Amino acid sequence: MRWIIGRSAPGPPSKNILAFVLLMRIGSALTTERIGIHALFGAFLLGVVMPREVPRLRCSTRTRNASRGYMIGAGGHIVMYPMHPIGHVRSPFQDTAEIPKGCGAKHEAEGTLEILPELERGLTDIDGFSHLFVIWVFDRSRGPELLATPPSDDRPHGVFATRSPARPNPIGLTVVELLRREGSRLHVRGVDMLDGTPILDIKPYLSSVPPEKLRRGWLAEAEARSRAQSG
Repeated sequence: MRWIIGRSAPGPPSKNILAFVLLMRIGSALTTERIGIHALFGAFLLGVVMPREVPRLRCSTRTRNASRGYMIGAGGHIVMYPMHPIGHVRSPFQDTAEIPKGCGAKHEAEGTLEILPELERGLTDIDGFSHLFVIWVFDRSRGPELLATPPSDDRPHGVFATRSPARPNPIGLTVVELLRREGSRLHVRGVDMLDGTPILDIKPYLSSVPPEKLRRGWLAEAEARSRAQSG
């Protein structure tokens, strides 16, 4: 069932916010099939379940709730960015423990990017590129952590300075080598995703940054320590 959020009932800011919170509670209850008639009746009275525009909350600061996928802008508008998978990854990995990690890890496993047949036309001319960016979802992540200790280091780092799956928005990025295309199936090398991982987008790999200008941050230091310990 698809619910369209309507305009909240007139009233002070506190009532508008209450209306929105109640709607979120209803949505949560619907997903678990635990909704009572009193919740529906309350929503009807507040006028939030209506085929109209998005509710306008009187908020002076930008607020974000990544877990629910909405954002309240400065003007009080709720902005949503719906995304749908364009396909799925076929990978030899069934568990994260099977994926190579840490300093010196090489990703040479082959797999397939299975794009939805109705989107096959969007793959036109992709054969001319040797490598691709694959943007995908950590669909088995257990929630965000702002500090993460990666396998390549024994020190914690901010999640945005790592490739940790425990991110506020669980989005992954991988560079793969395109081996060949068969219709809507792309055979690639270098997968580091689990089998069945949803794909959000694919882009050709292009970089204009000279290698001498690239910095590897804490990873370079961790690699240096690893070499010193092994030597």
